[in-house]
Amino acid sequence: MHMKQVLIAGGSGGIGQALCRKFLSEGWYVYSLDINDNPIKDPGLRHCPCDLLSEQAIVKARSECTISKLDVVIYCAGLLKMASLIEEPVATTERILAVNLLGMMHVVRCFADDLVASHGRFVLFSSEVGLSSSHPFNGPYSISKHAVEAYADSLRRELRCIGVKVVKIESGGVDTPLLLHTMDGFDELVAKTNHYKRNLSKLRGFLQKSLLRGCSPDYLAAKVYVASATTRPRLGYRIKNSPLIRLADIFGMRFGDYIFSMLLKQRSS
Repeated sequence: MHMKQVLIAGGSGGIGQALCRKFLSEGWYVYSLDINDNPIKDPGLRHCPCDLLSEQAIVKARSECTISKLDVVIYCAGLLKMASLIEEPVATTERILAVNLLGMMHVVRCFADDLVASHGRFVLFSSEVGLSSSHPFNGPYSISKHAVEAYADSLRRELRCIGVKVVKIESGGVDTPLLLHTMDGFDELVAKTNHYKRNLSKLRGFLQKSLLRGCSPDYLAAKVYVASATTRPRLGYRIKNSPLIRLADIFGMRFGDYIFSMLLKQRSS
């Protein structure tokens, strides 16, 4: 019987490691792609050092690690930084787009033929943020995740013609170092901004109640395993989404603008 094989792009991160452990526990052979070393040592795991932002590096890793006969490819690499869109250099958004979207596109291109051969599936990490209108000071990340939603939808409708499934993971916060550093990034934003210091003082509580109440990586990994292994997966899996994230969308865009204008209303001197 064929041992199922999964490739996890971003396998050294907090979510990636949880996914590696879950698939190993289910008897899969696991390939991990990441620029950082993977601390998990298991005979069923092959880590392939790789810059996910370089298609040439991915092709080289595929060859050197003799990656083939894949059943599932998961892209879970991600980057987040809170920023003002008029004060932060555009290069920050470019970097986040590169990690969250363009790396995903490189991985899909490099392993598409393997999944066509196996009638396998891509499992692509979007976010609850990709489903809602963009929140202030989370623009670069929101832009990237809205783009992932569009990309995954287009890809799914193309690949279903040739027997490959595409599944989106639309998760809320996850208790990883990425999430834990969110407030550090927020404090950096407050320290650097020339326009929004007073406004941002009221946003901290909202962030702590919405973004920083994440699920455990192992809980998420169990849900992603179902999305990867079930015969008839959903198009997208919403995992531990925060009601506060979508609160601003309930009554339309103008109402959402009003909520944020009240939340960020400048205090008098």
